Amino acid sequence: MSDNLRFYTQIVSIILFIIFVFMNFLGYWTADRFVQVLFFLGMIFAIFSVGIETEKRIKIEIEVDWNNLIGFFAAQNNSITTN
Repeated sequence: MSDNLRFYTQIVSIILFIIFVFMNFLGYWTADRFVQVLFFLGMIFAIFSVGIETEKRIKIEIEVDWNNLIGFFAAQNNSITTN
C-alpha cells in the first residue's frame, strides 16, 4: 500500500471513530459497555497513529529542506573559493 493511501485511510478511520464515539455520547447510537470502550480505545489509538505518521512526514520534509540548504551553501562556498 502506498504511503499516501495508508495515511488517508488512517485519517478516514479516525474521523469515523470520532463520529461513532460522539454519536454514542449524544444518544443517537447505543451499544453495550464493551463496544463503547472498544470504540473509545480505537479512537484514541487512531489519533496517536495519525499523529505519529504526521510527525514522520514533517520530519522527512524538514530533513529534505535542510539538506537542500546545506547543498546550496556548499555550492556557494565552492564558487567563492575557486574564484
